[in-house]
Amino acid sequence: MSKMFLRCLGVRGYCFRTTRFRAGEARIQLWVRREELCCSKCQSKRVRVLEWNERTWQTVPVGSRSVFLVMQVPKVECQECFARTWTRVSFAEPHRRHTRGVTAIPPADVEGFENQW
Repeated sequence: MSKMFLRCLGVRGYCFRTTRFRAGEARIQLWVRREELCCSKCQSKRVRVLEWNERTWQTVPVGSRSVFLVMQVPKVECQECFARTWTRVSFAEPHRRHTRGVTAIPPADVEGFENQW
């Protein structure tokens, strides 16, 4: 998977692992490098991973295929401020199940939208 395709999806700073296709959807597995982890509170790079949790976000469709980003998100303990937080991802708002790119797509049923072409 090219970096350009991930950038088109709004994903920067993450590494591609694999893509799985099934039942009209694509699931893109991502991972974060250990060196990129930081505390969500004080931005310190001195963190210790406590646990991992798999998260899934829906992103913009490609053709008629739904596309999902899947990633193991780490919970870290900061060695500076001692906060225990889940690391934030840059491509989605906290507590959301879709990426920022999905919110930028206008709904198909907007009046007059289909007549603009």
